Amino acid sequence: MEEFYEVYSNNCHDNGLKLEIYHSPIVDWVVTIYQINPSDMENSKEIIMIQDSDRKLAIAKAYIALVDWLLENQGGY
Repeated sequence: MEEFYEVYSNNCHDNGLKLEIYHSPIVDWVVTIYQINPSDMENSKEIIMIQDSDRKLAIAKAYIALVDWLLENQGGY
């Protein structure tokens, strides 16, 4: 989990991406990363959404998806 937060902190926090992690009895654990348009905060674009009943697995899947997205869209992490 620490690796996920480190990659997010180093590459996303200041680059217009927003992280949400939540749990509900209906949808289990959800990890979502949005690309935010600073001039139009209402119209964020969901770039990653992972849902799983296991918290650690959801974050691990989100880590892989985030690393792949950064490699494709920002040339690395």
